[in-house]
Amino acid sequence: MKKGPDMKKVLVGLVFAAIFYEGADAFQKIDYDEIIRRKMQKQFDYSTKLIITSDLLNNLKLEDGDFSHLKKLKIKGNIRDKQNLLNQVTILLSKAKNLEELQIIECKLGDFPKNIRELKKLKKLRLEHNEISVLPDFIGDLSQLEELTIEWNKLASVPKTIENLTKLKILDLQWSPISSLPETIGNLTQLTVLNLQGNLLKALPKSIGNLSNLVYLDIGENMHIKALPESMGNMQKLEKLCVCGNQLTTIPGFIGNLKNLKVLAAWGNPITSIHENVFNLENLKVLSLGYTRLKSLPESIGKLKNLESLYLESLELESLPDSLRNLKKLHTLNLSGGERGNKLATIPYCVFELSNLKNLWLSRNQLVSISENIEQLRNLESLSISDNIPLKEWPKSLEKLKNLKKLGIDVYQKVEWSQFVEYLKKINKNLEISAVNSGWYTHK
Repeated sequence: MKKGPDMKKVLVGLVFAAIFYEGADAFQKIDYDEIIRRKMQKQFDYSTKLIITSDLLNNLKLEDGDFSHLKKLKIKGNIRDKQNLLNQVTILLSKAKNLEELQIIECKLGDFPKNIRELKKLKKLRLEHNEISVLPDFIGDLSQLEELTIEWNKLASVPKTIENLTKLKILDLQWSPISSLPETIGNLTQLTVLNLQGNLLKALPKSIGNLSNLVYLDIGENMHIKALPESMGNMQKLEKLCVCGNQLTTIPGFIGNLKNLKVLAAWGNPITSIHENVFNLENLKVLSLGYTRLKSLPESIGKLKNLESLYLESLELESLPDSLRNLKKLHTLNLSGGERGNKLATIPYCVFELSNLKNLWLSRNQLVSISENIEQLRNLESLSISDNIPLKEWPKSLEKLKNLKKLGIDVYQKVEWSQFVEYLKKINKNLEISAVNSGWYTHK
C-alpha cells in the first residue's frame, strides 16, 4: 500500500465515518469492531468533534472507548435498530460528560435519553424528528443550556422546570402537538428566539411579556389562538413576529409599542381590523396581511415609510389608499389573488409612484387594461398580470421597462400578442416570460 498524505486521508475516511461518512451501507463488510480496537482509543483521545450516522453507531463497540475529550457530538438518522441505538447513545453519553453540544437528528428515539441529565456542561441540545412525547422535568437541571431545539416531535406539554434554564437564548419547539405553555416560561429572560410554530396552542401565557430580550417570536399555524396577551407590548427588542394561521380577528394596538419590529406576518387569520397604533411601527420593513378578511386598507398605512415588502393577497380589494404613494422604499407589492382573489379593475395611480418597486404581482384580479403609466416603474424586475379578465390591449410601455426579468401572462395573451411578446424578448434578452392557462378566457 502506498503511503502518503492522500492515502492517510482515505484510511481515516473509511475508519471514522463518524467524522466523515453519511452512507454506511456501502461499508457493511468492514469489521467495525476490529477497526475500533485498533484506532478508536488513539483517535478519540484527541477528538473534540464527532459526526456519525445512527446505523454506524449501532455497529460500534463503545465500552472501551474514551470520549472524555469530546465537545461536540452529532448523530444523524437512517435508523434500523431503534432500541439498540438508544442503548448505544446511553453508553456513549456516559463516557462523554464534557459534551457542550449534542445533536441527535431523525433517529426516531421515542424516548428522551435519560443520561443527558448528567451532561452538566451542555450548551446546545438538538433532538429533531425523534418522536419524543415527553420532555422530562430534569431538563431544568441543564443549567448551562443556551439552545434547546426539540422540533418535529410529539410533545404535548412543556414542564414547569424549564424556568431553570436561565441562560437559554434559543428555544425551538415547533411542530409538536403542544397545547399549552407554563407561566414559568416567562422566567427565560435571556431568550432571543422562541419558535412555537405548528403546535396546538390556544393561548399564550401572560408571562411571555417578560421575555424582554426576545428578537424573534413565531406562533404561526397553531390554528386556535384567538387573542394575544397585552403583555406582548413589553417586548421592546422584538424584530420579527409571526402570528400567521391562527384565529385572530384584529391586530391589537399594543403591537404598535414594538418599536424595533421589522417583520409582522399575520396572513391566514380572520382579521377584519387593524388598530391605528400598528401604523406607528416606523421600523417595519415587511407586512404580510394576505388571506385575511380585510376588505380595505386605511390611509394610515402610508405612515410605514420604511416598508419594503407588502403582501395583500386574496383580500377582495377594489381599491388602494392614495397614501400608498408615500412608501418610497417599497420594492415588493403583492396584490395577487388566491381562492377569493382581489378585485382591482385598474392599477391605482399611487402604485406608479413607487419608484423603487421591483416586484409587482397582480395575478387574479379583474384588470381590463394596463395603464401606460407603468413605464414609470423603471426599476421593475418582476411583473405578473396573469389570470385577469382578458386585456383589450397590450401595454406597449412595457418595452421601456429595461430591468424587467420576469413577466407572468396568460396563454391566450402569449398567443394573441405573440409578435409583441417576441419583440419584448428581442429588446430585452434577459426577460423570462411564463404563461399560465388561467381559465378566464377561451381563445377562439
